[in-house]
Amino acid sequence: MKKLMITIGFCLMSMVAHASEAELNNTLVRVINQLNAVLPLLDEAENEIEPNARIRLHIDAFEGSDGQSHPGVRDDLKQIRNALIDYINKPAIEPKTVKPLAFDFVGK
Repeated sequence: MKKLMITIGFCLMSMVAHASEAELNNTLVRVINQLNAVLPLLDEAENEIEPNARIRLHIDAFEGSDGQSHPGVRDDLKQIRNALIDYINKPAIEPKTVKPLAFDFVGK
């Protein structure tokens, strides 16, 4: 499930690969808004899940038969949303100015 969500995220980002940075950010904000709209729907879906179903949809994190904790759908969507927010808010990298060395004899 996690791989599916990440794949969808990458597909959405690849569709806008030719856009400028501002257009890309606007599109990603729209994707984030859609993810925020989906999260409350998971609460409704959680109430409608049959507890004894053979195949179960895990909305929240769960402990598997191997004893390890696995993320649920809500965790995956939040992780995708947070990654998009981090991408939009990435810091601008300024070029570094390098001070000349005190005993640099190059050019003399």
